Amino acid sequence: MGSSQIEARFVSWWAGAKKLVDAFTNKRDVYSEQASLWYGRTVTKKDEDERNVGKTLTLGGNYGIGWPKVATEFLRGPMGAKPIQFTMADVEKLNIGWWVRQFRRERSNWIRMGKLTTRLNTEGLLVHCAVSGYFVDQYRTVNKEIPDLWELCERVLKRMSLGEEFAFGPAENPELFVVSNQSVILPGGSVMHYPGLKRSDGNWVYQTEQGPRHIYGAHFVENMTQAACGVIVTDQMMETIEAGWPVKMMTYDELSAVVKEQQAEQCLKEMGDIMERTPANTPGLPLSSEGGYARRYGDAK
Repeated sequence: MGSSQIEARFVSWWAGAKKLVDAFTNKRDVYSEQASLWYGRTVTKKDEDERNVGKTLTLGGNYGIGWPKVATEFLRGPMGAKPIQFTMADVEKLNIGWWVRQFRRERSNWIRMGKLTTRLNTEGLLVHCAVSGYFVDQYRTVNKEIPDLWELCERVLKRMSLGEEFAFGPAENPELFVVSNQSVILPGGSVMHYPGLKRSDGNWVYQTEQGPRHIYGAHFVENMTQAACGVIVTDQMMETIEAGWPVKMMTYDELSAVVKEQQAEQCLKEMGDIMERTPANTPGLPLSSEGGYARRYGDAK
């Protein structure tokens, strides 16, 4: 049983991204809904490529992902789907010739394109990257609360670097995270450390045993989200065990239990109920779950 889209749900809730939270809460097809906003027409599950564009940005756009990575992901095949290459036909359908012309004028875009490995010719790559960049921009524009969250976390990093002690979090629980001694105390008491955090050459840097590491607002959002979601799933695992279902494996956002065959249906239902229950310290967080059962783990997907 897996906690569906838990990171995307958590970031949307934390940022107060109304369109995303509403779609998640009401169990709508968030990928199609987002893509519809960007394409300017109704996208459904039948529109495989368009929906996969929505899925890629909804799941991957919360941590400051840029167009080079998005463009590469589309060409590779987003999340196991078939590859997507944008062409001038897409530019015409979207009516974004102006965007491509602007993209072409930016010298930095040519430099970043030169670092990509691809079989596309220069013009084909430029068009593909420009359209990928358009969708990144659309995701951030439609869900403007998420870039705003990155900016807020830049301010959190600044206050941390000054040694301040304070709490921060979403409107529903502004004390979800507590900062003390350049560390963040997470729900449940575990701690994320950022020792020696300071500004260096325009970047935030902190010290680790492997040497200095960079951090920035969007990356900090990723750190906090993954840590908090880990706490949520761990609590779900403990509640599942207390309910009498023996969890034998935990894989990131997934719990696997081994039960007698005649108990499988009941176990699946109870695990699903547990994983969809909103924790008391994250009111309004729209959780969901999906799973199955089989005699072999690989067949239970």
